[in-house]
Amino acid sequence: MLAYLTSANLMLGLFNLIPAFPMDGGRVLRALLAKKMNHAKATKIAAQVGQGFAFLMGLWGFMSGSWTLVIIAIFVWMGAGQESQGAQVKHTLGGTTVGQAMTRSPHVLRVNDSLSKAVELTLSTSQSDFPVLEWGNNRVAGLIGEIDLLRGLQSLGANAAAREIMRTRIAFASPDEPLHAAQQKMLVSRTRALPVLNPEGELLGLLTSDDISEAYRLMAVSPKLAVSAR
Repeated sequence: MLAYLTSANLMLGLFNLIPAFPMDGGRVLRALLAKKMNHAKATKIAAQVGQGFAFLMGLWGFMSGSWTLVIIAIFVWMGAGQESQGAQVKHTLGGTTVGQAMTRSPHVLRVNDSLSKAVELTLSTSQSDFPVLEWGNNRVAGLIGEIDLLRGLQSLGANAAAREIMRTRIAFASPDEPLHAAQQKMLVSRTRALPVLNPEGELLGLLTSDDISEAYRLMAVSPKLAVSAR
């Protein structure tokens, strides 16, 4: 058993050192490439090497009847693609901040507002996520998304208050935060919108996934826009 575990770990270690992204060997390859080019281009080349290796491994597994190799090849291919895409997005967004991309005057709800008001705002505006503010001040108490609204209407009806369906465990962003960091925060918290707050916890704006997509498209065409918007 000890000999088997030792050989298995050695095989896994050697496999992980193959210069194919996103394995550790691929990250070493990217680090070496990054000495002569920018991070995004180095990641793209390392990812292409990883996908080439995944293709060959999948082809070998298919021809030899080893479906385990085929499955591993699929995961390596997908992982390399995701890493490359993430690096490209980060490079394109560059120094763009949340404050440059956010919606500065979003429509909001108060904790005592009825869901019918949220329906009205959803139908009359392009906004589908609404920060819920405390009564009498500008501090955020929660957030209502489209799915939250639909579930609330189905279970409680249009006369229910916003506080009854709002999510209180939500992620926030600051206006000086890098836009790419805010995007990662969205992915981790599985949300489409982040309220943007000042140091006192008051609402300054709302950052949505659509805002990030729009910023990415603009920065991809003209990176100088990020500088001019400051």
